[in-house]
Amino acid sequence: MGPGSATEDWTYQVECVQSSDPGTIKTYQLPSNSTGLKLPDLKPRHKYECRVRIMTASVGQHSQPVSAWTLSNVLPPAPSAIRSCNVTDTSAIITWSLAEGYSISKVMLRFQDNTLADYSQLAEINIPLQGEGLPGQVANQMQFQLRGLKPDTPYLVEIWSKNNMGESLGKPHIPLQTMTLQESSRKLFPHNTSHQ
Repeated sequence: MGPGSATEDWTYQVECVQSSDPGTIKTYQLPSNSTGLKLPDLKPRHKYECRVRIMTASVGQHSQPVSAWTLSNVLPPAPSAIRSCNVTDTSAIITWSLAEGYSISKVMLRFQDNTLADYSQLAEINIPLQGEGLPGQVANQMQFQLRGLKPDTPYLVEIWSKNNMGESLGKPHIPLQTMTLQESSRKLFPHNTSHQ
């Protein structure tokens, strides 16, 4: 006889643990008509893992664990390890790292042509949900390609992060110099030089 049969009572058992402290298992018993559980007393910026099983006369198997971070209660740190690579005459890739555990949902990237002080472009990059790791651990290596840049032009690239509390206080920036058209074509086609 399985759950839901007329002769067997059953309940759900939900087990939740704070990932950084495996000794803090909390167990909840729910009636069979339950569809969810609001978890009390969670700490901000902590990762929790929960699993469910059906409890009958014979104990059921646990479900696959589900894990999630609680929202942050502080502003996020700014992106770190910012650098440029694959620079051409019209594009560049900007790479950076994000600290995990701060509910970072967006990264803002502003790039400005240094010869035009009153003109800049802003890119808003949505960040997927953060995965494994401990709060403060750098786990998310990210990149974004800037396109439509002008050849042989100095740029300033500024980057910051956003979470449920607001924007990072720090907005680090790096200089970027695009190549000339000639430099870029030599880089792309290195064997296209004429020998005399």
